[in-house]
Amino acid sequence: MLVPVGATSFFEGIKITQEIIADANKSNAFRTGCTPNGGLNNPSLQGSEAITVLSEIIKSYGLEGKMSISIDVCAEAFAVRNKDQPVRYDVGWKHQKQIISTAQLVELYMKLLDDCPIVSLQDAFAHDDENGYKLLRQAL
Repeated sequence: MLVPVGATSFFEGIKITQEIIADANKSNAFRTGCTPNGGLNNPSLQGSEAITVLSEIIKSYGLEGKMSISIDVCAEAFAVRNKDQPVRYDVGWKHQKQIISTAQLVELYMKLLDDCPIVSLQDAFAHDDENGYKLLRQAL
């Protein structure tokens, strides 16, 4: 989701957000449009590619510092649970499994936070993965 953190007014926030969405649609980066909660979505982009593309569009508009990204990860949807083992995450694409640990997921988030103007990660871990939030707080 786009967050116009540097907009001087509500109107300016809507205007610059709409410009970026229109550009993303023109470039086919997010041809599929918005999700039900207002986020941008493109199922053909793998993992962090969508965030990188959105970051590049923000830079091309010269809106660094004015426009940021908020991500609703919904990690519960790709959490993998096995008896007597810590929760893990399948970050594979399409039908290719790639199971990683909570610590590896934190590393992935930290890389994204370093590379992209992300201001919010919602539901970054499975609901019962308290260790994930602890590790992320330590990493930040």
